[in-house]
Amino acid sequence: RSNDAFFNDFDIEKGLYRAGIEDATTWKQVITTADKSLVSDGLEPLIAVVQSFADYVSGLPINRKDQAILTACSINAWANNAVRGDVTFENRKIQFTAHDYSQLPTANLKTVRGSACDFTGVNCNTPHCLAMSEFVNKSSRSRARKVASEMFIDGELNITFENTEITLTPEDYISSFRILRPAYFETEPTGPNSWSYYFSEKALDMRIYGNRYKPYKIRIDLVKETDSGFSKYIISGIEVYTTQLLSAIQ
Repeated sequence: RSNDAFFNDFDIEKGLYRAGIEDATTWKQVITTADKSLVSDGLEPLIAVVQSFADYVSGLPINRKDQAILTACSINAWANNAVRGDVTFENRKIQFTAHDYSQLPTANLKTVRGSACDFTGVNCNTPHCLAMSEFVNKSSRSRARKVASEMFIDGELNITFENTEITLTPEDYISSFRILRPAYFETEPTGPNSWSYYFSEKALDMRIYGNRYKPYKIRIDLVKETDSGFSKYIISGIEVYTTQLLSAIQ
């Protein structure tokens, strides 16, 4: 994989030329066709095409930052109706948002935030907030979870319940952990480089080994680790507040 940067200027055509990528025209036609069909088909066919495109981009011999930019700029250029939210389907406005983008295996919100290839939605701009949003959104698909496991899990993921704790390996997280929908959270700093994110009841549709934890309040802890000048955000733990629901029922 090349360490060269071909897309730092967020110019897709020049970047494709510099990187020597010659087979993107077909993807442009497919994505543009899906964008033109939003009125009759809705957003789902476009999302499916974009997911396939991201899988294609993930196999290109370019670095991950370039993959994130190429994915974002291609969607902005080739599916501009969806990105602008100019289309109505079945009497409701539809739009491709930052949430949809961050679910892709090649996405990186921090890289594209504030650029010409950014998306609306995910209304936070701090690196730690974007990291948490990225973790939540990437947890929806197995291909994206594989990337998220490398980005956010350091060896294991500990999940605490009332009186028990389970530990997921990165492989367990990829195969048996899932978050199915966007989620809103409140942030609490717990140290100079650590934060807790609180999800209210029914806000986080989280599933582990097929068990659903949507009814519960959930806290996800994040820490920033720096090694040799390189910073990385790690999920340090998840707590599910099962006692709160039980006491409310009683």
